[in-house]
Amino acid sequence: MAADVQHTLAGSATLEGTSLHTGEKVSLTLKPAPEGHGFKFRRTDLPDQPFISADVEKVQTVERATTLAEGSVKVHTVEHV
Repeated sequence: MAADVQHTLAGSATLEGTSLHTGEKVSLTLKPAPEGHGFKFRRTDLPDQPFISADVEKVQTVERATTLAEGSVKVHTVEHV
């Protein structure tokens, strides 16, 4: 059942740390979005900075972590966001 009420963030927030699986330094910025936008991940470390929607149809694997993929672009461990 879909929720009738939507919420967004009051402002942006950035988190920095070490990747759980690769040990690389990573950063994540959460930003407010317009109504109906949904959750989207943007890979700012890749050319063209592609977006991947947080959609069940984008789930590629769930072994040890949830991976979303669109073509060759992937976002890992999204269940922790």
